[in-house]
Amino acid sequence: MSTTTPIEPHLTHRERVRAAGLSGDYWYPAMWSGDLKKGEVKEVVFWKESIAVYRGDDGVVRAIEDRCAHRHVKMSLGVVQGCDLACGYHGWQFDGGGECTKIPHEVRTKNRPDIRVGSFPVTEKYGIVWVFPGDPEKAQLSALPHMEPVEKNWATIPVDYVVKCHHSMIVENVCDFYHEFLHRDYRPFASARFTGIDTTDDSVEVRYETKIGGGPFVKYFADSGSVNLNTIKLWYEYPFQRSDIDGKYLHWLFLRPIDEQTTHIFYVFTFKSFKLPFVKATLPRWLQQPVMALANKLYVQPVLGQDNWIMEAEQVAHNRHGGRPSFEFNPFVPKAQQLTMKKWDEYEASLKKRVSTTKKAGRATESPSAASLQVAE
Repeated sequence: MSTTTPIEPHLTHRERVRAAGLSGDYWYPAMWSGDLKKGEVKEVVFWKESIAVYRGDDGVVRAIEDRCAHRHVKMSLGVVQGCDLACGYHGWQFDGGGECTKIPHEVRTKNRPDIRVGSFPVTEKYGIVWVFPGDPEKAQLSALPHMEPVEKNWATIPVDYVVKCHHSMIVENVCDFYHEFLHRDYRPFASARFTGIDTTDDSVEVRYETKIGGGPFVKYFADSGSVNLNTIKLWYEYPFQRSDIDGKYLHWLFLRPIDEQTTHIFYVFTFKSFKLPFVKATLPRWLQQPVMALANKLYVQPVLGQDNWIMEAEQVAHNRHGGRPSFEFNPFVPKAQQLTMKKWDEYEASLKKRVSTTKKAGRATESPSAASLQVAE
């Protein structure tokens, strides 16, 4: 259960948005599955709370609070022992449910107290390790995003990196097609015109008419003969983001907020088809993935690098000028901010309720540490 800090009531709307976290009651990407080998443990941070994610000798991934119950040293500094995780200091072992299963130096063998740390639901799908940092009882009610193109083995480009800015800035950037000037050398989109927006309790959909893929490299491979590259739909499906170009070029963006000014993001770009340059033939399936790797290096990474640079610059600007008026003309931005604040307020209320229930029961929580239940009374 992630730590929350009350947002000061005197802050401006924009400052309040930039201080909000994401609700822990959803699944979040920890890492790519291939980045966690058997016998490995890694630290994963969700909104200032550290989680030790490890893969046991049986190949199953588990996640526990990154804190030994003994001296509170990070468990991610420890060693995987079979299907348990041993603290690197005294070797205390904990299983995937957070229960202490072994104390190598133990002298007291009778009437030992029940020693445990918090644990987290964890699963693997689409080549991603997912963790559920919120109320474990809600994990079964929260569905993972459905990425049908990945299931159908479309060509993909997976990308992840840490950007030093608030998560809301990233959603606003990706769904804002008015910043084409930033990408003037690569031209991933051009001449965007807003055509509509729809909202639900959990999402914001925005639509544009625009010219997609007119820049170097992409224009030679984009299958304009069978794909309509003049329109795009984008969604902020809390807490994720995605887009759709004619049902054939789709992407998903998953965000894991580390703190107010740091976010780990995971992109999955999917493509149904590409054409061979200068001819009408479609790029054969066996050649698509190597082309995707080249496109990632020559096009995707440079474009995302520009976004990364400007979003970090926006964070610096916000730190200096967050209290000043900001003039926003893209209708998506206020809708996305309203959704972020609504979900965050709901999550804070649910945390307060859990703390109250725990105190009334007169027991320490077995969810990630009691110290993490720092919400305003």
